[in-house]
Amino acid sequence: MAEIYLDVVDNEIIFYSQGELLGFNLNTNDENNILGDPIVLDNTFMSAFNNKGTNYNIGLCTAFPPENGTAIMKIPFAGFGTLTFNMLVNTVEKVVTIDLLTSRVEPEKEELYIYPNPAKDKLYINAAGISEAGECRLRIINQTGVTVFETRVKESQTEIDITDWKERGIYFIQVADSEGRVMAMRKIIFQ
Repeated sequence: MAEIYLDVVDNEIIFYSQGELLGFNLNTNDENNILGDPIVLDNTFMSAFNNKGTNYNIGLCTAFPPENGTAIMKIPFAGFGTLTFNMLVNTVEKVVTIDLLTSRVEPEKEELYIYPNPAKDKLYINAAGISEAGECRLRIINQTGVTVFETRVKESQTEIDITDWKERGIYFIQVADSEGRVMAMRKIIFQ
């Protein structure tokens, strides 16, 4: 299982890895020519770029996955607009749209809502778009990749009491279908 998270810092789009990331492909249409040359930050990755005209394509692969939360690549940008990235994370296709003005990153289909974020006492998870297909599995994973909480969910709305959790910090919420395919993953902060 692997995931890529995007963040906008200053004038750069930063890509972070989570899980057992071995391969990552990205393509987009840079019709306004605002994307600069990608910079690979993790030297364990081999990379290939094919950025000509409006086509912007990147391929990364490694034999050893980076540590969870590691920034693996950044793309500088000059200007503002909305970009849609078509990504292949290991073998899972994902589409993400990013607004460079507001730094808002949105998955193609918002199937998982988590609130509040950051959370102190209660955590509410709405997986309506995912749970419509039947029972799903919900996991909370710490930054080292260890599952610290797991449950099966049949309802679209789930409440988790985190008042007694001793370890506060950054976690990842993962929802998988009944066959174990990861349908969504989000970052959450427990205060």
